[in-house]
Amino acid sequence: MEGNQIGENFTAIPNEPSVPNNNEPESPPPPYDQVTQQRPNRQ
Repeated sequence: MEGNQIGENFTAIPNEPSVPNNNEPESPPPPYDQVTQQRPNRQ
């Protein structure tokens, strides 16, 4: 059961922020907030 939860967590992390591990493995959680805030801020 624990193995299944770990696999699902890994797929949800790189699936939401567009693979942050490949872009920035140091800041994978705060990539979605910055992109959303920078988008409306620039416009």
